[in-house]
Amino acid sequence: MSKYTVKDVVKAQGHIHDEDECQAIYDVFVEHYQDKYFEDFMACVHFVSWDEYSYTIFNDFVEVWGIDDKLVPYLDEEAIVSDYSMDWHWEHVKTHAGTEGIVMWRSF
Repeated sequence: MSKYTVKDVVKAQGHIHDEDECQAIYDVFVEHYQDKYFEDFMACVHFVSWDEYSYTIFNDFVEVWGIDDKLVPYLDEEAIVSDYSMDWHWEHVKTHAGTEGIVMWRSF
């Protein structure tokens, strides 16, 4: 039994995701890390649709590397997503409400 709860995930995510999505995030966290690395996991986890998967990786790359917005249109998005996605873990999930999505998190 984890010392963390879904409410901890909701709080850590800043209410970005609804409680059902946070339950999916929580389930993936417990499956992979039990009680370890909660803050690290919450700092880099996303619940996204399949359509948002590449967009999330690309935007994270731009943010982490501090790339100026003026340069973003000149980047090869496909190549960045292909290479940078190796730093990510993801799991296809179905929430209790039936929503399908991807819980994805950057390696830490």
